[in-house]
Amino acid sequence: MASGSFINRSIFTPTVFPTLAPHEQTEALLLAAEFGMDASILAAAVCMKTNDVRGIMRAKHAYRLPDAAAAEREVYVAKPSNRHRIAALLFSLGALEKPVHLSATTAMSTLDIAHVSASRALRQMLADRWIIMARPSTPTTAAAYLLTEIGAVSAGEAM
Repeated sequence: MASGSFINRSIFTPTVFPTLAPHEQTEALLLAAEFGMDASILAAAVCMKTNDVRGIMRAKHAYRLPDAAAAEREVYVAKPSNRHRIAALLFSLGALEKPVHLSATTAMSTLDIAHVSASRALRQMLADRWIIMARPSTPTTAAAYLLTEIGAVSAGEAM
């Protein structure tokens, strides 16, 4: 028989248990019973009669879960990825017509993203052909990039 060590015993007190909603009381008791806790032990913990605890365990409730999907749709706001944001930055700097020098450090400070995220996004953009490296970086200048058609469409998604 299980010891009930995974049960949050702090709710099985005479002060906390009565504050739970009826459906929560039933669910808590049923979960504790699934872990092998006897109804008489639970009844003693919450200062109730064993028959009352068993009655709560048998109760059926008309409780309906809130529509989580609707709540999530209301709260969720799509945020463009770092790749989309960098593409939009390059577009605004004219990288569709001429090479634009951009380092991960500049992207980091301009877009307020982590350096490692900016570096990763630039690598992914090169691999996915959103940008072309027109000139590699040197010790004194950042690499120069041209925005491709794919990159321009992606930039539009971030604007």
